[in-house]
Amino acid sequence: MSRALWRKVAAAGLIGAGALLSGCGGSSGSSGSTAAETPTQSTQSSATTGTTSTTETTASTGTTATTPSQKVPDVNMTVESPVSEGATLPVRYTCTGADISLPLKWSSVPRNTVEIDVFVLQLEPSGNEPAAWAVAGLPPTLTHLAAGHLPAGAIVGRNRFGQTRYSVCPAPKTAGNYVVLVDPLPKRIPVKPGFEAEPLANQVVTTAESEGETTFRYGRQ
Repeated sequence: MSRALWRKVAAAGLIGAGALLSGCGGSSGSSGSTAAETPTQSTQSSATTGTTSTTETTASTGTTATTPSQKVPDVNMTVESPVSEGATLPVRYTCTGADISLPLKWSSVPRNTVEIDVFVLQLEPSGNEPAAWAVAGLPPTLTHLAAGHLPAGAIVGRNRFGQTRYSVCPAPKTAGNYVVLVDPLPKRIPVKPGFEAEPLANQVVTTAESEGETTFRYGRQ
């Protein structure tokens, strides 16, 4: 499932496809919870092949050549969050509540990992940027994120509201399905605070050798 979602959200260009939303009510300050919370539910996908190929015919000679298409990461990591797969996210982690980043925990990080990137993306965002959270530069030894906290050195990109922070807050009168992606990278991708999600996502999809995911739903309480 994650491979298809990643193609849809990153490779198909949904990230950055439309204007930033405004007036939704996402809080503008930084997340401020101090109590660490432990994820209780998990989801795991089986490993699959991460590359595909396409066949092209040259006009001049009529011969065919097989070339690799865009690489899609294998799915073989386990990611845990506060909700079971596909369930409604607690209000605490949405703009209806405190709007602090949800706690995450993962395992089975490849040995050659030098950086971990995390994305929270809304699926089918109706032409608007889907990024609720984009974080780069996490250390390879990291195995979890506490609620509302990031380790020193983490680099946060702009979300769909133009804020350099986490915010799960769909447009008015809508709910939303989200995917959390944890991507271990074998090399660093240099970005600066406030980076755009699309360029990083496009590099991650061709660089990451594994990927962990879990999904949740935003529900208005």
